[in-house]
Amino acid sequence: LDNAKFPGVIDEVRLWGVARTQSQIRQYMSLEIETCDSIISYLRFNEGTGVQIYDRCGLGTGVLESYVPGSPVEDWLNGWISN
Repeated sequence: LDNAKFPGVIDEVRLWGVARTQSQIRQYMSLEIETCDSIISYLRFNEGTGVQIYDRCGLGTGVLESYVPGSPVEDWLNGWISN
């Protein structure tokens, strides 16, 4: 890798422990999931403030290392963003 930074916005990350069909992905993509059935890691990115990211399924806490220049690192957005 060339250490390039992701140039976009991430609403949340889910690492599933099972294969998902396109239909299943579409069914759940705009819903926050309350249980960790079949999910290995679930990062919602809506903690409110700070640089810590909490894994809702128990893998631990992550820390933001980088952000878009000019944007406050402590700002989190709640809800779904569409463009």
